[in-house]
Amino acid sequence: MRMKVFALDHFQDEILKVKETLNGKKVQILFTTYNTVSDYPTGRVDTGKDDLEIYVENGNMPRNPMVVIGLAMEVNCPFHPIAQAMGRQATNQMKQDGEEAQKKVSTRAAQVLNEAKKNVIIVVYVGLSAFMPVLEFIKRVSEEHPLAKIIAVSCDCNNPRDFMPHGKEIDSLVMTSECGGRQAMKTILEGFRKAW
Repeated sequence: MRMKVFALDHFQDEILKVKETLNGKKVQILFTTYNTVSDYPTGRVDTGKDDLEIYVENGNMPRNPMVVIGLAMEVNCPFHPIAQAMGRQATNQMKQDGEEAQKKVSTRAAQVLNEAKKNVIIVVYVGLSAFMPVLEFIKRVSEEHPLAKIIAVSCDCNNPRDFMPHGKEIDSLVMTSECGGRQAMKTILEGFRKAW
C-alpha cells in the first residue's frame, strides 16, 4: 500500500517533496473534479514556468436548489416522512448530477493524459456525489499511466478507510473539511505553482 493521508493544512510540505523527487524534470499536473476548481476555468493554466504545465478539467456539476432544500428538510426534520422522502430524492439527484459531470470530466481528462509526454501528477476530487465513478476513473488512470502520481482530495464526509482498497492506486489522500473541494483544489493548485 502506498497511500499517505494528509490534512490539507499539511500538504504543502508534500508538494515540496514531490518537487525534490522530480529533480528539475518537466511535469504536467492535471486537476480534475466533477465540481470546479475555484477561480480556474477548464483548460491550461498559465504558470509562467517552462518546467510546469497545469491543466484543469472542471465538471461544473450544477448546484440544484431543490437538492439543497431537500437535504435541509431531512436534516431539520429527520423523523418526518415527507422530509425523509425529500432527502432521499435530493441525495439521488445529487449523485446523478455528480456522476454525469464525472463522465464528461473523465473523457476529457483521458484525452489530456493520453497526450502527456512528461512526468504526470493527477489531482482528483473524490466526493460523495460521484464517489464510485471517481474511484473507477482513478483505477483506470493508474492502470493506463502506472508512473503517474495520483493525489485524491476528499471532504471529511468520507472516511479515509473507504479509500484503503484503492491504496495501491492513490499516492496521497488529502482530507479537507470543505464539501465540494473547490477551494481545496485551488489551494493545492496554487501550492504547486508556488513550489515551482
